[in-house]
Amino acid sequence: MAKWPNSAGPEKPTTSASKGAASVDVFARQVIEVVATRQSGGERLVDTTLLKRFCDQLIARDQKKHLAFVDHLLASGLRREEICDLYVPAAARVLGDQWCEDQTSFADVTIGSARLQNLLRSIAPEWQVGWSPAPNAPSVLMYVRQDEFHTLGAMVAAGQMRRLGYDVTLHIGYEVHETLQVLLEEPFDIVMISASSSERLESLRKLIVNMRNAADVNMPIAIGGSILLTHDDLKTLTGADYAEADPRRVLRSCGMILPHMASDPTEIET
Repeated sequence: MAKWPNSAGPEKPTTSASKGAASVDVFARQVIEVVATRQSGGERLVDTTLLKRFCDQLIARDQKKHLAFVDHLLASGLRREEICDLYVPAAARVLGDQWCEDQTSFADVTIGSARLQNLLRSIAPEWQVGWSPAPNAPSVLMYVRQDEFHTLGAMVAAGQMRRLGYDVTLHIGYEVHETLQVLLEEPFDIVMISASSSERLESLRKLIVNMRNAADVNMPIAIGGSILLTHDDLKTLTGADYAEADPRRVLRSCGMILPHMASDPTEIET
């Protein structure tokens, strides 16, 4: 990643060095306020000004500007997991909203989304070579259909579970028969399906039936994703065991809690 001062955070001074210094000072104060909120035990919130700057860098012509901005955030005290869990999904939502409102082109949204995915893999330890789950951790298969474009949420959720110590396998871009073959050959404690609002319910129902036939019929299957916003009673409509936005609540309901989580009531925020 680019390092300070070769960053794209504060705007470059246009008339004097004092303006540049003021911009840096404003940026620093914004990050300090975010960090102070976290340290005081307050709710983790996304700073709208920082988020706007982040989105601007994601669609910039310079493909490294967003990396430089992330370096600013890290150097100023924001943690990697806060960027991954809060700012990455928030930026994805903003870019999507901008496209729907004709404020951003589809090409820019595509580029921004790809950069967000690469960012997750580059800064999050749970995606690095050498990462390993906790001993005897429950195994999770996170599945996203091959033709599904909205994959970032599944990556964020999988990363959060990995960070907690779960043994998570992420299936993005696999054909259905390939995933079913994996279920036949490898035991998993649970399957989580990330589905968008455009997913057909009958297609999901057939997928779940096929997954149960390929794996242990008693293996729990959960559905998450934006489909939760458009359909009620997904459990009945699809045959899933759980329909839940927060994968950690699903894991708790299944009794798949790691020892260090037993006394931690907080939940994953997606």
